[in-house]
Amino acid sequence: MASSSSSSATARRPLAGVFAIDKPSGPTSMALLEQLKPLLASSALFMNSDGSLPESRISKKRNNRGRGRGGKGGWNAGKKGELLPPKIGQGGTLDPLASGVLVIGVGDGTKKLQAYLDGAKEYLTVGLLGSSTTSYDALDPILYRAPHSHVTAQTLAEQLPKFRGSILQAPPLYSAIRIDGMRLFEYARQGKELPRPIEKRKVEIKDLRLNAWHPSGSHAWKEPLDEVPDEEKALVGKVRQLAGEISAKAEEATSETAAEDQQEAKDEVQKPMEAEVSEPSAFSLRMSVGGGTYVRSIVHDLAREAQSAAHVVALRRTRQGQWHTDRWLRTRPVEAAKDDWAEKEELFDAPPTPTDLQQAGDPAPSSPDSDVEHVKGNCISWSVFERAIREMNEPETEGGQDGQDGEGPATKKRKVEDGSASASAEAADDGLKAWERVLLEHIEAC
Repeated sequence: MASSSSSSATARRPLAGVFAIDKPSGPTSMALLEQLKPLLASSALFMNSDGSLPESRISKKRNNRGRGRGGKGGWNAGKKGELLPPKIGQGGTLDPLASGVLVIGVGDGTKKLQAYLDGAKEYLTVGLLGSSTTSYDALDPILYRAPHSHVTAQTLAEQLPKFRGSILQAPPLYSAIRIDGMRLFEYARQGKELPRPIEKRKVEIKDLRLNAWHPSGSHAWKEPLDEVPDEEKALVGKVRQLAGEISAKAEEATSETAAEDQQEAKDEVQKPMEAEVSEPSAFSLRMSVGGGTYVRSIVHDLAREAQSAAHVVALRRTRQGQWHTDRWLRTRPVEAAKDDWAEKEELFDAPPTPTDLQQAGDPAPSSPDSDVEHVKGNCISWSVFERAIREMNEPETEGGQDGQDGEGPATKKRKVEDGSASASAEAADDGLKAWERVLLEHIEAC
């Protein structure tokens, strides 16, 4: 929640500060920001206290790319004299597949976003064994398959120490890396060498643990239906060689391990692996990482260390800075885990209703439990803004807005989602809408 009260935040016009939304899986984080811009631009919260427009929101230069609200340049590219939305930015993007904490800065709040970009973030993710995709997540086609029935929870747990602390990490080789505008596949296809080496980035993995193990047949996650063309599959080994992934490992490994790596690359080039009979198992990881860390790469690389393959099928950012999703805190020590690999969990995250992601963590208590405390999240559900945007775009009908009961917006009560709870807001004499009240309750004004 915001440290300042709603009344003090209301007094500051135009409003500026930092807040967080609970991003749904599906859209890009940038797409959500673009949807927010016209909504914020329509709000009196982002005007001067006397109702006039701030100078910063009036375009002074003509931008040939944009045509205002409907132009290709978007809201930030208005013509001279046009109304611009408040300045807005994000403190760390989330992939389309990912959900959870998305920190947003408005006005002078954008100056505080760098600290969130560089700071620690906590994630809960699910990896599905047996196949790797071009992006290392389930939204892209399968690139190759690998054996998976030999992998157990213990197998993965034994590899985790390799990924804790300060490590060197490469982004997804097949989708995230472009050199001089070309994907690595293009260099491999044309038989060209890279103009410069790919440098791995130093990242900090502050905490990494196996959160849950889902044996074959016990979960509903499926691999993507599409696969990349055979000609690209045949280039996988060459891409890894271009990236220095194989040669670097071979130089540091024993001769036995190096031979295994070379044979692995050969197998990937020559033919795809025959599908295993059993459905793949899945696993979930909980982690706290520093800025610039690819969670997808952790899942991918961990599976490779276990002589298999995996891709991300669910990803949720549960904390960033002071912003967090709902959490359930155990108030007394947990009994020793049945499995050797399982660590005692003092804190766990999970939605309060059954979802795919709930399988990734310990379930929320189904009945009141004196040993479990619910810590409510302080992010605004995206549904709050989604409804406000929809209502803003709906034409008003005679006798009332949205054609409901003939009530005007000043008296009509609206239900809005506020995290995991519901709140009823009524527009009063100050004219604030339901979503504006929720924003004032959560934003850290500056």
